[in-house]
Formats: sequence, C-alpha cells, structure tokens
Amino acid sequence: FLPALFGRLFMQGEQIAYNWLKKNSENYEGAYWKFYNLSGGGHYLAPQVDEPIELAVISNYYQGSVSGDAAGIIATMYALNALIHHCYEKGDDALQETLTRHYYKLREFAGEHAEGCSIFGAID
Repeated sequence: FLPALFGRLFMQGEQIAYNWLKKNSENYEGAYWKFYNLSGGGHYLAPQVDEPIELAVISNYYQGSVSGDAAGIIATMYALNALIHHCYEKGDDALQETLTRHYYKLREFAGEHAEGCSIFGAID
C-alpha cells in the first residue's frame, strides 16, 4: 500500500503523516492506522480512533474537530505535499508527477467526504 501511495519515498511519507498529526493535534496520542484504496485510484491512511481529533494547524490558522478518517485524509495530503516539494527540489520530475496525481485524486475524494469543508479548511 505505502509504495503505491508514496512511491519509493514510502517510509518518509508514512512518517510525515504520523508526525504531522501528532504535531497538529491537541488530543491525538497515537493509534492503529488503516489504509484505504479509493475506487478512483487514490489512497490514504487514517488513525482508528473513537473520539474526534482536535486540530490546530498553525500554518493556516485552522482550528477544529474532525473524525479520525478526516484527520487521516488531511495528514496524507500534507505528507503528499511535502514529498512533492522534496521531489521538486531534487529534480525528480517523474515521482513528483505521480505524487501530484495522488494528491489530486485524494483532494477530489475529500470534496465528496462528509467532512469536506473541514478537510479543505485544514489544508488551505
């Protein structure tokens, strides 16, 4: 799953997603994560939690409460974005294009998600 989502940077991508959520959540203390393959070809990972996750995204002043599923989409999008920038800096056009396609497939899915407004508020 992870190589399909993040390519050869799968270990970094997974760690970025986990660390991003830990850094930007007031109440996330770790969890098992589930991996999702979307019918449109996208992918994301999300923590399996019972309680809403409180997010405070300093970079865009977003603050809100989201489900674990929505938090996972957000964290995956941030991880993809970080890797896209990494590939741009390294001149790795092929992987950058692949990661960009994954980002936009997940963004399209987020637009149809029940918490789409919160997801877009956190990533914009």
